[in-house]
Amino acid sequence: MASIFIHGVSFFFFFFFFFFFLFFSVSLSDPRISEAGSICGTFKPPPKSRFIPTFIEEMEAISELLTTRNWTTHFVNSTPPMFALSQCFNDLSHNDCLLCYAASRTALPRCLPAVSARIFLDGCFLRYDNYSFYKESTDSLRDSVNCTSELGEIDESDKLGFGENVRVVVENVTRTAMANGGFGIGEVNGLFGLAQCWGSVEPEGCRACLEKARRSIRSCLPSREGRALNAGCYLRYSTVKFFNDKAEEQDHDDQNGFSGRRAVAAIVLASVASLIIAISAAFACYTRISNLKKEKKKQSLIPISFRDSDVNFKYETLEKATNYFSPSKNSTPLLQTVWDLYKSGRLSEAIDSCLNKDYPAKEAMDVLQIGLLCTQALASLRPSMATVVKLLSSEGERKVSIPEQPPFLNPCGASRRSCRVSSLVSKLEVSSGTSTDSETTSH
Repeated sequence: MASIFIHGVSFFFFFFFFFFFLFFSVSLSDPRISEAGSICGTFKPPPKSRFIPTFIEEMEAISELLTTRNWTTHFVNSTPPMFALSQCFNDLSHNDCLLCYAASRTALPRCLPAVSARIFLDGCFLRYDNYSFYKESTDSLRDSVNCTSELGEIDESDKLGFGENVRVVVENVTRTAMANGGFGIGEVNGLFGLAQCWGSVEPEGCRACLEKARRSIRSCLPSREGRALNAGCYLRYSTVKFFNDKAEEQDHDDQNGFSGRRAVAAIVLASVASLIIAISAAFACYTRISNLKKEKKKQSLIPISFRDSDVNFKYETLEKATNYFSPSKNSTPLLQTVWDLYKSGRLSEAIDSCLNKDYPAKEAMDVLQIGLLCTQALASLRPSMATVVKLLSSEGERKVSIPEQPPFLNPCGASRRSCRVSSLVSKLEVSSGTSTDSETTSH
């Protein structure tokens, strides 16, 4: 029953994201929700603690506080305690700040139930931990750089001049940030830079953090882009302008406006994600405990003579008794159906026929394929939230990767009997081969 519920949760997310991005087209200035780095702690909360409800409470409180400012902290006195900090970069508009926080809040639960985690997006930062870390500026174990970039590296002939430009721009923006409340942007010969300290860090801590970031980011050369991700600050340079000028951003908001409906929808998306995680975890635990109790009760009713005896059934008998191991006729799970249609090149058949093909077929199939990417068995293969948003909001031809099979599915789809017979024959052949080898060795 728990597995059915968890599958139901997966289907809920699948179609929630499908309809959310189908009806809410994304046309924003740029909330910069690409993930620059993340760290999940290794320690887990004690058994029977209310950790996930506490996490949800903490994220809700942060969400409310961010409606009036671009950074905030919050503390929940629980066991273990939870301290949280969210920081939007100062060049983001208020609406983009809320969207960036929503994206970080949606991505961070992948670290649960770790008692600590942090995530750097290119427009904001979110962290929670079990101690007060607000004034931390550097962390010798976890401070890092991210030098990966789609922009590639600078040409060999330009390396010397480029290195000097990087040195100058990071010095300029860090100096500006130290003198300007923790934030600075700048440009030198077509090279752009941004420095941001967290609002909770003291001025001296901000200085120490940015000086360390300035030294470490030079290791990214000759990459056209680099980021330093420290406990108390963020530093970035790039050959592409990625930040917003304050005046331009204000004009953009005044002229175009931002649909409050989309901002609310983004926050609702994050809230629903957290709520579903909590419900699924609680229900799974409850169901597991209930099943264990039922199993013990059933075993107590079985006579000792039967429990201690070896009862064997032929494979053919089990096939007939279970209708070839099928739960019921025509009860193929929804995810199995979508996967089978994708593998057979008939993915368009998964779309509701009531629409009478009154929709962009290629775009709809792309969304379904992106949904399959999010349900792959290996978590490392699943795209990040930023990648999903980028894929769903991109115009024109999308480059959607080929998904691997989701977990707990029958690899043969509807051909259950032939698949299981083939699998059994393969196992028997392997077993027979092993037995023959053993006999040969003994002779």
